[in-house]
Amino acid sequence: MNFIKMNFKKLFAIIFLLGFVSVPLIALADKTESCTMSDSVLRMMEARGYTECSTNCNFVDTPQCGTCCFVNTIYSIADWAFIFIMAAAVIMIILGAADYLKSGGDASALQDANKKIVTAAAAIIIALLAKAVPGIVLSIIA
Repeated sequence: MNFIKMNFKKLFAIIFLLGFVSVPLIALADKTESCTMSDSVLRMMEARGYTECSTNCNFVDTPQCGTCCFVNTIYSIADWAFIFIMAAAVIMIILGAADYLKSGGDASALQDANKKIVTAAAAIIIALLAKAVPGIVLSIIA
């Protein structure tokens, strides 16, 4: 019965990694020969010299569309990651603040609240780094 006492941190990490690995597979499952580009990715690609990318990029007609659509997929994943991480950070800040209010001067409760606030600050930094990932990937590719 040891499997019932499984560590939830490990379980969450496994589920997160499986989800992170499956996202590119889901993107590759689309059998179309084109992708719809977001405006912000189009501007970023045009600034880097990819002038052949368009709103509805076709792989067959334009060879650069593969790169454009790859960066668009990375951009979408980074946006979703940013949203989820920031939401988790806000929840952690709220929980930490509530723990501060409920602590009543207890040193261990204050320390737990402080850990939650520090974790939230680290999550905000990671979320901001997630917004930089598409630009880093594009710099590596181009």
